[in-house]
Amino acid sequence: MAEIRINKLIKKYNVGLQELVEFLQKLGAQVDMNPNAKVSDEYVPALDKQYSKDLAMKEASEKIDIKLTEILENS
Repeated sequence: MAEIRINKLIKKYNVGLQELVEFLQKLGAQVDMNPNAKVSDEYVPALDKQYSKDLAMKEASEKIDIKLTEILENS
């Protein structure tokens, strides 16, 4: 099992540190309230399930930003 840093998960799922750490602790992870802390990647499927809506919104907002940038550049 590999480990992944909390700050990478925060960016991926577009959630706050406290919310993510509290969810991981509910799953049984021994993790500190530190963005540089590491957690096992075995929790990623549960995180995907929990934060799939947030992840979808983040991806949609990035698409809108790209389209807006293209429109502004072509004007």
